[in-house]
Amino acid sequence: MTRKELLESPNYWLSGAALDLYRVATEYLTENNLRWSDLEHLGISKKTIKLLKDGDLLPGSDYYDVACRLGYQPILELKKNKEAP
Repeated sequence: MTRKELLESPNYWLSGAALDLYRVATEYLTENNLRWSDLEHLGISKKTIKLLKDGDLLPGSDYYDVACRLGYQPILELKKNKEAP
């Protein structure tokens, strides 16, 4: 896969966002001495926690909900691909 193909791949950007939220969640858990299951006390469903824990929670309403519950402001930003025609 070329760099151009990678940058045009939605999966590249989605997986990056999922991993960013995973990183934030693990930091939150560590800082507050919590386990994954403790996120239910924030109103996060077991299904969403599993997706988050597996690094598979893709941007969407649940993604933004979790980010807000963890104290983050999720920001969607679009940039022009410099390599695009």
